[in-house]
Order: sequence, then structure tokens, then C-alpha cells
Amino acid sequence: MYVLHSFGFEKMREVGESYGSIPDRLVWGAVGTLMRLDLDGFYAAWTPRFKGLYGRAVMKQQKNASYSSIANEDNHGGGK
Repeated sequence: MYVLHSFGFEKMREVGESYGSIPDRLVWGAVGTLMRLDLDGFYAAWTPRFKGLYGRAVMKQQKNASYSSIANEDNHGGGK
């Protein structure tokens, strides 16, 4: 639950197995905790972090690709 709160989720209510929870269960489909999220706040807080992760992943992929091309050149006579 702490992880969800750190992303900005707020607990609305618990959906149980009682008859009073039937409407929530029909819409949501399960027993558990209904939560709410402010999307604008979520995007403002997390978009820069996701972009940073994406940038590092692209750089790592490019680095691995350059190592692969060097290894392929070595295995095939230097590309000659």
C-alpha cells in the first residue's frame, strides 16, 4: 500500500464481500481497496523520472549495439 501512496494514490474505500459492496464489485469486479489518483499531479511528478529512465535505457542499448558491431567486424575480418 505504501508504494501506491508514493505514486500519489489515495484510498477511497474498502470493497468487501458484504451485500453492501455488491454495486462496487459489479463495477470494479473484485474485493479490495478502491483508490483514486490525480493524473495531472502524477504526470507532473513522474514524467521527468520516466524520461530519465528511458534516456538511460536508450544510451545503454546504443552502447550495446556499438559493442556488437565491433564484435561482428572482428569476427568477419574487420568488415573487409
